[in-house]
Amino acid sequence: MTEYKGWAWSTAAVATAALTVEFIGLPVIGWLASWTVAETAAPDSIEGGESPALFGFVLPFFSVFAVAAALIGAVMLILPTASLARWAGSRFGAGEAWWWVLPAALVLPAGVVMAIGVWAWLVGDTVSALWVYLFWWLALTALIIPAALLARLAARRAEAGRPVRLVKKVLGGGCLGTVAFATVLVAAAIVLGA
Repeated sequence: MTEYKGWAWSTAAVATAALTVEFIGLPVIGWLASWTVAETAAPDSIEGGESPALFGFVLPFFSVFAVAAALIGAVMLILPTASLARWAGSRFGAGEAWWWVLPAALVLPAGVVMAIGVWAWLVGDTVSALWVYLFWWLALTALIIPAALLARLAARRAEAGRPVRLVKKVLGGGCLGTVAFATVLVAAAIVLGA
């Protein structure tokens, strides 16, 4: 087992890239999916949603905010999750096993959601239904796991002295996957609407 020397900039960059792909890809796919459903329900309707081309104009402006939010999320969620996974692996055995990221990704969002729920209760004297907290816990967990696994991979490569060239692969692959899925959605809308 190698000695832990801290996080490299490449680890934070990979975590930020992974969250950026998630923050940009999920709204694009969600918006196109809702457009596809509306288009197949009433293909000749003049009323309704906008063209998918409109999202192409909004996306560059949205991307700036997505990158800033991804950087904050990487520092506040992803790197602590990977650190917790590293600590748990060294403390409870199995060392650098990748699967320690999964339990760590379950614990950290639970603490975040619980802290926000307690804060809302103390400040606003309101408590949401249990399913709301469960939804946000599962959503944060699903958001954290891929980025934390990639951050862990980047950290291991940096510690081994190998070059970390994951940022381009993550951004390129994520964008390509989003475009491919969006193309399938638009094609399905055209075929089903015809």
